[in-house]
Amino acid sequence: MKRVLIIAFHFPPAGTGGVGRALAWVRHLPNLGWLPTVLAARPHPNWPHDDSLVDQVGSGVRVERVRAWDPRPDVLRGIEHRELTFLWYPAAYRAGRRILRDT
Repeated sequence: MKRVLIIAFHFPPAGTGGVGRALAWVRHLPNLGWLPTVLAARPHPNWPHDDSLVDQVGSGVRVERVRAWDPRPDVLRGIEHRELTFLWYPAAYRAGRRILRDT
């Protein structure tokens, strides 16, 4: 089976709008001969959660989480969340390199 690394800032149990696309890929790729590994941000307590989405992730899917800074403290009020997701880049980059090296 071929392997693929999917990088998705939000992934279940996060219940945000961007979760659906990555989750659909992860659910359907094994049927096409691909074994996905997901690199995602560690959910923050302030983010919406939907634990029912976790049940849709296949049991063979490896999910690696890296720390993500919550971009909504009072000091940054008014700045859109999506504009600050780049702040997880250094940790995600290191984790992605490690995942690719170890597989």
